[in-house]
Amino acid sequence: MIDLGCGTGMLALGAALRGPARVIGIDLDPDPLATAHENRKRVGTTTDVAWLRGDATRAPLCPADPVTVVMNPPFGAQSGNEHA
Repeated sequence: MIDLGCGTGMLALGAALRGPARVIGIDLDPDPLATAHENRKRVGTTTDVAWLRGDATRAPLCPADPVTVVMNPPFGAQSGNEHA
């Protein structure tokens, strides 16, 4: 499971609680990723979770198996605010 633009990791961690083999969260901003690390400790999931700093639009991922991708679109992406 991959969470693009994972921020503080809540979607990734929620998915991790459902028991996938592995979860990857990708975000460009290091501050929310630091919070994601802390949130994982609090949630206590046993699923393998990795946090990657990178641009979700240029994710260097080539999964060998089918993968589920989730994303909570950024705030400000509504009509009239595209690409905000």
